[in-house]
Amino acid sequence: MISYSHIDIDFCRKLYDVFSILPELSVSVDFISSKYLWQEIAQTIEQSDLVLLLISNNFFSIINHVVKN
Repeated sequence: MISYSHIDIDFCRKLYDVFSILPELSVSVDFISSKYLWQEIAQTIEQSDLVLLLISNNFFSIINHVVKN
């Protein structure tokens, strides 16, 4: 699963395009919904053999905003 700040959607799409052509990987990403899908994210992480986290300053800023509000 790729979780990202929607500000970084261009980078996320490029990353997805690279990973999705690899048959040994199953990559999930949410390009449509703008809501936080924490339960789905948690389930995907629990079912994964490998989780790669890429956290930009934009992602961190959004998370901080959500936590504070």
